[in-house]
Amino acid sequence: MVGDGDNFWHLKHSHYNLLEARKEKCASDPFACYPMSWTISPEAKRAMPDVANSLMGMLKDTGADDR
Repeated sequence: MVGDGDNFWHLKHSHYNLLEARKEKCASDPFACYPMSWTISPEAKRAMPDVANSLMGMLKDTGADDR
C-alpha cells in the first residue's frame, strides 16, 4: 500500500513517478503486476484536480489496481 496521498509534493512527484513506472511494468508483464489499492486525499483532489485525475487515469491503465 502506498501512503494516503495527503502530501501534495509526493502526489505530484514521487507518487506520479511510481505510478508511471507501475503502468509500464503492468503493460510489459501483466502477470507480474499484483493488485494494489490506492487512496488520494479529498483535499488533494480539490486543490490539484489535474494531478489527481492523471493519477487516477494511470491506475485505470494498469488494469490491476483498485481505487
